[in-house]
Amino acid sequence: MKSINFKKRLIRQNARLQLLVARFIMIILKAPIPRPIFSWDMNHLIVGRPTKFLENFAFPRLRSSEALYRRCPLLFWAICAVPAPPAIRSQLEAQLKGLISDVLLEPPGSVEIVQALLILCMWPPSFSWNRHDPSLLYSGIAIHMGLQLGLHRPTLAREFCLDDDHVQAEPDSETKKTTWLACYIVSQMQVARSGLPLPFPEDSILITAFDDPKVSPDLSLLCHIYRLLGQSAKIIGTNGPSSSGLVDPITRVNMVMMFRSQFCTLWERLLPYKCNRLELSFLGARLQLWSFVLHDDIQLSAEVFDIVNEAEQDAMRLLQISCETNLSLVPFYVRRSICYAALMLVKLLRYPCIRSAPETIWDQIELARVSLSSSIGPSDGDVNHGIDRLLQAAPYLESKEMGPPTQSRMTYSMVFDFIRLYRRHCCQPGPGALPMVGLEIFGMEHGIGPIEWSDLGPF
Repeated sequence: MKSINFKKRLIRQNARLQLLVARFIMIILKAPIPRPIFSWDMNHLIVGRPTKFLENFAFPRLRSSEALYRRCPLLFWAICAVPAPPAIRSQLEAQLKGLISDVLLEPPGSVEIVQALLILCMWPPSFSWNRHDPSLLYSGIAIHMGLQLGLHRPTLAREFCLDDDHVQAEPDSETKKTTWLACYIVSQMQVARSGLPLPFPEDSILITAFDDPKVSPDLSLLCHIYRLLGQSAKIIGTNGPSSSGLVDPITRVNMVMMFRSQFCTLWERLLPYKCNRLELSFLGARLQLWSFVLHDDIQLSAEVFDIVNEAEQDAMRLLQISCETNLSLVPFYVRRSICYAALMLVKLLRYPCIRSAPETIWDQIELARVSLSSSIGPSDGDVNHGIDRLLQAAPYLESKEMGPPTQSRMTYSMVFDFIRLYRRHCCQPGPGALPMVGLEIFGMEHGIGPIEWSDLGPF
């Protein structure tokens, strides 16, 4: 109850910001050039706000929102869309899609366009199911545009641009470097939630940049967290002799224990800079590592019991941190992390060695669902309604057989299994279907219809 009241207070505090943004954007949409309406408040909102949202993602050092608008309209509108209320954000999305189309037609782009695409990956336009989430595509465009611009070789600008005047107008090498590191982090996030291998070119220059003294500690640690996640997912999830790429059970447990020690070392390095953002990323990455041991082909052992206990602690801690934040402002990956942690707790209920009482775990899962549902919009096409219904169905799904497990989607195989289980028992008519109590009531209260779960992709 305390967490829910805290969330309500955060949402009320955000109401004034959303009203300010709404009025501001409505004026801009009617103005050919927004020069007359830029005030100090707007400069603080448009130029200062990104520092709060993406502190390490190297925005251009511009002194006014007007300068940002003139330099890169896509970046300007992407920043505006982050704190905008749903009704205004839907209008901005049409504008953003048009600007993105222009980007595809007019390469090679710019550093600011890459940054705008990264923002749109973190706060994607609304989508009805995850198959239509454009974030993975946007991150791919950002990577290839960054390569074409030479962001992976930030000190060699002249080798990627033949126009000397254009070279002088480009951002400095540090901005290029940190933007490239941001591309790496966002790409790791997107492929992980899709259960896909990383397409990002890792080389010694990139790895060395992680520990560059000029790179902020937060950005450096995020790079190390997601690199360790990517390494573990690749080695355990793609290097096996089977058609799925998953290594055999014994090797899997041994590899998880090896990466466990590396995560422990990284945690010690993270402690002096510990904050909610870093801890949330760390816990989310380590939960994905633990998921490799939760496949049904793993035999119970002392090592597995230890991992189950650590997974329980990590999931509970992740929910505690994330459910006390204002989910209307945080990046979308936080919602995915909440759902992932809740589903992992459901999975852990099948193990006899969990330390918490089942009632405590169900309370945590319900808290996660309430936290997610408190900030979703009324639109029938909002994928957040689908996440909410999946978590509502969790008590019905906990005792059901998973059937043939998913093995090729690496750390997100567990999520695909739950979606398949939901479709089999909650969406198909017949005597074996589970009761829909609560699910349809929730839909009727909010005036929404059924969601096409058959089209739901990865969270």
